[in-house]
Amino acid sequence: TATGATLELKRRALQAKNAGDLDEARRLLTEAKNMQQQQQQAPSAASSSPKSATDFKKLAVQLKRKGDIGGAKEALTKARQLEREQQAIISQPIVAQEDPVNKAIDEANLEELTGGSKDIGFTDEDMLDVDTMADMASSGMDIPSEETYKARALACKKAALQAKNQGDITSAKQHLMKSRQLEAVTEKLFRSMNGDDSGAAMMEDDGEDYSLLDELMNPTAGSQGDGDGFMEDFFGTSSNAVELDDLDDLDPSMLQTMMDLGMSIPNVNEILHSAKEKKALAIACKKDGNLVAAKAALEESKRLEGKATQLSKLLRAIETGACEDQNLDPDAMFEAALKASEEPAAKPQAAAKKTIVKEPLKSSHEYKVDAVRLKQENKMSEAVAALRKYKEALVAETSAADAEKRKECIDALQAESKVAKEQVRLFKFYEHFVDGDIGGKQMAFWKQYEKSCTTAINGVKGEQAISTLSRSSDNGAIKIDADDLSFIGEACDAADTRIEVTLLEAIDINDNKHMKKILENPKKSNDMIRIVTTVQVPPSADTPDDNVEFTCNTEVNEQGTYSFDDASYHVEAVRGSSRFAKLVARRLQRKRVTFDVYYVEITKGFLSQSSKETLLGTAVVELKHLLSARFVAGDFPLLDGTRRHETGGLLRISVRTGAPFGAEGDGDTPMTATTGLSLTGVKIRPYPAYRGL
Repeated sequence: TATGATLELKRRALQAKNAGDLDEARRLLTEAKNMQQQQQQAPSAASSSPKSATDFKKLAVQLKRKGDIGGAKEALTKARQLEREQQAIISQPIVAQEDPVNKAIDEANLEELTGGSKDIGFTDEDMLDVDTMADMASSGMDIPSEETYKARALACKKAALQAKNQGDITSAKQHLMKSRQLEAVTEKLFRSMNGDDSGAAMMEDDGEDYSLLDELMNPTAGSQGDGDGFMEDFFGTSSNAVELDDLDDLDPSMLQTMMDLGMSIPNVNEILHSAKEKKALAIACKKDGNLVAAKAALEESKRLEGKATQLSKLLRAIETGACEDQNLDPDAMFEAALKASEEPAAKPQAAAKKTIVKEPLKSSHEYKVDAVRLKQENKMSEAVAALRKYKEALVAETSAADAEKRKECIDALQAESKVAKEQVRLFKFYEHFVDGDIGGKQMAFWKQYEKSCTTAINGVKGEQAISTLSRSSDNGAIKIDADDLSFIGEACDAADTRIEVTLLEAIDINDNKHMKKILENPKKSNDMIRIVTTVQVPPSADTPDDNVEFTCNTEVNEQGTYSFDDASYHVEAVRGSSRFAKLVARRLQRKRVTFDVYYVEITKGFLSQSSKETLLGTAVVELKHLLSARFVAGDFPLLDGTRRHETGGLLRISVRTGAPFGAEGDGDTPMTATTGLSLTGVKIRPYPAYRGL
């Protein structure tokens, strides 16, 4: 029969326990309990309505859990009425006979296998619901005993200590909090029940030896009272106070719970005062020559200051609402949150910093719908839980949307800054070779526009409010659309056979690795940047092995960027079939123009002065480009002596001639028109820049 099968499972559980196989014993006992519960539920399932007082009590508990308070009270009233009727008929209770092995295993193992509670129908959440337990007790219904509560609290403490020893601090905190909550409920629930003897009734001797399974619950035969030493093992001191070393394992919500449970916490001002005393002691020890004691006192002072800061942050988080208040009225909280949800979130970036938001499993809208539905069903605890998830999801979604919007804004501004830098470069050439007035105005605009973009990017990266970017063509900006500098060659007289070398700017010289070392010392007001330009083309047929050399100087400035308005040089380059012309053409294939950049430190004496030159690097332009093109121009990096590694800094250079040296003809092509915006090869259009930057 089913009863025989249940009994057989329990006997096998006892045999497994005696053999030392505790896991198998627990498994068999659980299986037996499940089978027994199914047997007990089968008769009641056949009936459509409760018949006995016990049935009505069970129904009352179920209705209360579902939030149907009226139905629960009605069922409880019916149960009491049936009990009074039965009491009038039956003067003595009938005690059903129970198999002794069944009873021994049931009662001895329930305490172990259910965490110290014989009331297997009550979960930890049920036991922590102090109001429900109090209502059931006042109505004459059975609730877990005080011993059951204490045993469950002790089991949680042991689980916390084991988790802490294994390094699982998160689980240790969870077990510890549940233990504290159980102790608090026990104190509140049983403080007026000192004369309760229900525990003694359950422990009446029935002739069975329960010691066979006692060690499952308490293998060390330790006490289950307040002197179990758990808090001393966990925190290393009294369980009624939070020590400074405990702060590393606490978060605001855990500290709030400990404070609610009556645990005392250190005083921040007292900690800081102790830190000052330790610092003063360190100074005194140092004066006395005791450096070891001075060092120890100073380290302790720094430790105390750090703990004071740590505790202050935790308390501030509690005050500002960073940890959830578990004592809020559910209805009031629900209504306030729903009202707040209809308003746009203010400063989502700051809110995201205060709240640790986990990835929501649903959208905020889905959680809000769940919360409203659960409240309408009078399931307040579930509604509040859904509401909290809704708020977390809303913060996460708002923060994610804000971050995405900021990223898009930054990407757009960075792209605009890149355009501005390129236009500054192009209009520098345009100013020199095409139209000085237009080029100068546009270069000034684009430089300022680049600075505005950089400022806006830094603001968006911070907490500055994001405004919608909009463009306007009313700023007078124009943009060179050409992706090359072909207008430089087209602006050159085709009949001019000379080679023109132009140095426009030296850029970011302060980023040069040699310059950085020089700037570590104060510069003198008369120090200079000197650039020596060498064109490796012979100046005449009489000096075929010589080069042409030019030098320009400029004073050192703090920005590290230098402009040269008159650094253009012309070198005669003969064309044709003469011997010297052929020599020049051959030289162009393997020669170059070099720009050696020096930092010149000038020291003035009483009657004379001396100078010290430091080579910062060399920019190199290959002349072979002029064999097939009219110009070569751009930003050329400074290189070291091997011409392989950059040293930092750029030179903006142009080298051009009237016609390529490899071109056929006598070179008498007329000059290209240079009439400003109508210059052939320059594609210019108005540019709608971002407004309000």
